[in-house]
Amino acid sequence: SIVFTTGNWDSVRTITVNAVNDFVYEGARTGQITHTATSNDSDYDGISIVDVTANITDNDSPPTLTVSDVTVNEAVGTTTITATLTGVSSLPVSIN
Repeated sequence: SIVFTTGNWDSVRTITVNAVNDFVYEGARTGQITHTATSNDSDYDGISIVDVTANITDNDSPPTLTVSDVTVNEAVGTTTITATLTGVSSLPVSIN
């Protein structure tokens, strides 16, 4: 948070916003930054402040999905395949 006083009200202030550097691929997305103002001065207490949209760039690679080659014997009719997912996704990954 920042505080404006009679001594610094006209100075530009910098607020640092950090994105979480996880190891989950989430792709490009946006986040809303909301604000509230509180003051003993009724002219400023609770004033409306426009939300800011932050564009978030994911530095993680999208996962890859590999399905093994398979040979099916007609006499048996079924076989087993192996599926491998590399990397974590924030969303379910389905194979149909």
